[in-house]
This record gives sequence, C-alpha cells and structure tokens, in this order.
Amino acid sequence: MQTFRNLSYRTILNLRRPDEGSDEEGVQVRALGMNYVNIPIRGATIAPDQLGEFTAALTDSANYPMLVHCASANRVGAMFYLHRVIHEKADNATALSEGRAIGLKPTLEPALTKYLKDHQP
Repeated sequence: MQTFRNLSYRTILNLRRPDEGSDEEGVQVRALGMNYVNIPIRGATIAPDQLGEFTAALTDSANYPMLVHCASANRVGAMFYLHRVIHEKADNATALSEGRAIGLKPTLEPALTKYLKDHQP
C-alpha cells in the first residue's frame, strides 16, 4: 500500500470480503492517509446497493487516482460490466468485452445476465 501512496493514489476500493483480508487492508490504507472503500462481494452474489456504492465511489472525482481490486479481478470485471451497462448505458457486447479485459471470467457471466434481467428497468 505504501507504493500506491507514493504514486499519489487517493483511494483503494477493495471488493474482497473480511475473510479475504479486507479488514487488515483497510487499517493499512487509512494509516497511510488514503481513502478506503470496501464492498465485500461474494462471487456472483451482487446486491443492487453494492453496485450503487461501487458507482458512487467510481464517479466521485475526489477518489482519483483510485485502485480497484479483488483477489483475481473477476469481481472487478463483473462490477465494471454492470456499471457500464446500467449506469453508463453501454451496449452489452462492448461492456462484456471490457469486463473480460479487466478480468471477468466466463463462469460469472450467467449470474450477471440474470442480474441485468432482474434489475434493469
């Protein structure tokens, strides 16, 4: 985390759960004077309020530069995909391609399709 502080990052957004070390990371990040946002995502279980919190952090220019991470980038790719489709109105193919480039794995894609079906107006 010191490296990110030295590079002038303002915010770390972590999608890992407490059992994956997010609590310890939060202590480190705050001790370095950076903002810490933790949205603990469990696999394909993404709640609308979690996506809302992700979007709020992502669209707040005061958070930049910002590092967004999880353990494998799968959840990061998933959240960016949903954000792009729902909040930025990107077409599905483009957002899916971007999500995959970030780290979205095919195993999570059916759950995201269901999320969109259940949560889009």
